[in-house]
Amino acid sequence: MQLEYNKNKSELIPVYPIKISNNRRYLVDQENNPFLFHADTGWKLFWEFTKSEAEVYLNDRKQKGFTVIQVQLLPHRDYQANRNGDNPFLKRGDITDPNPAYFEHVDWVISKAMEIGLGMLIAPAWASNWEQDWHTHLNSENAEIFADFIANRYKNHLNIIGWIHGGDYDALELHDAIRICGRVIKKIAPHQLNTFHGYIKGGWQYFHNESWYDLNMAYAYDYNDMVIQLNEAYELLPVKPVFLGETHYEYNLGITTADIRKYAWTSILLGTAGQTYGNKDIWIATCFWTAAINSPGAANMLNIKNMLDTLDWEKLVPDKTNAVVTKVCNSSDHIIPASCSEDGSIAIAYIPSDIRIAVDTKRLAPDIQAFWFDTTNGTYIEIGDINDLIETELKTPGKNSSGDEDWVLLFKK
Repeated sequence: MQLEYNKNKSELIPVYPIKISNNRRYLVDQENNPFLFHADTGWKLFWEFTKSEAEVYLNDRKQKGFTVIQVQLLPHRDYQANRNGDNPFLKRGDITDPNPAYFEHVDWVISKAMEIGLGMLIAPAWASNWEQDWHTHLNSENAEIFADFIANRYKNHLNIIGWIHGGDYDALELHDAIRICGRVIKKIAPHQLNTFHGYIKGGWQYFHNESWYDLNMAYAYDYNDMVIQLNEAYELLPVKPVFLGETHYEYNLGITTADIRKYAWTSILLGTAGQTYGNKDIWIATCFWTAAINSPGAANMLNIKNMLDTLDWEKLVPDKTNAVVTKVCNSSDHIIPASCSEDGSIAIAYIPSDIRIAVDTKRLAPDIQAFWFDTTNGTYIEIGDINDLIETELKTPGKNSSGDEDWVLLFKK
């Protein structure tokens, strides 16, 4: 069975800029339409792609249901140039002396994304001290000049959701400079959101209580650690949206497509504003990127978007007390992420393996219907009305279409 997804919702071009919802749990556009943060990491898009290549990539990502592209503003090394041969700065490493030609190409890519309804979350100067040069060039003396330039240049590009400060590094020595950047951008472009990308941890640990800092970014390569991070961020006060900003990349050694799905579905069901997918050949921009855009993992991300487009997903609240899925039988999986709306009209659980679970239907609305959703091909198996039972035991249907065991259990009025 195939539930009808909301075509208008699926094809909607957001009314930018994106802002934080009233309950501060997720993102919305200017008409308060819920905006699912469903990102791809095209980190090198601004310098490793020509205009024609960038257009192919962006159109493909829009068609596959992505809503955001995460990208770095500057090349990894201070001597690197874009495909036109333009270095970002007229003097090597001098971030106060921008090269107009480089940033005109950036402008073009951002505008192309705007045309088709893709948001951009941009890292202004990646702070990593092991893979890039910008940690040696950004400092408290030049941060205001640099931030003033990017904020003024890009404040009218309304599809820029915001800025990722830091970059795979805690950057303790750069925190004063990062604060300056965040405050300057907040003053000049207050509609653009700011977050921080630390080293394999929740970025909120350093800046959560600061007024310029808007979004909490989780970063984990260990599943249990991701769950801990997202649960921690959900409980923080003041409430700020959290998203999974980086995790395993498809085609990395030892990483399966099932791993990618598990992180994605779990992060969404733990009450986040959304999640980020990545593919090694795309983010590195290898010669295989044109094939990688059609990877199984990307298709699985489209299935997530299409299913959520059948629902008022913004009403979901993480089921932290196991009120819906009350127990798991004969499984080593001790985490079954689930969410339920307050009125019980929607509930979702991600089941990672071929197991039996117990479901308490008292938490669900009357006459609710149950479905198994195949995470790999986007089809549904109807279970039917289960409200006649106070508690019922369900078993996953076995192998999904890719031969894996993970399914999503959906309850819907």
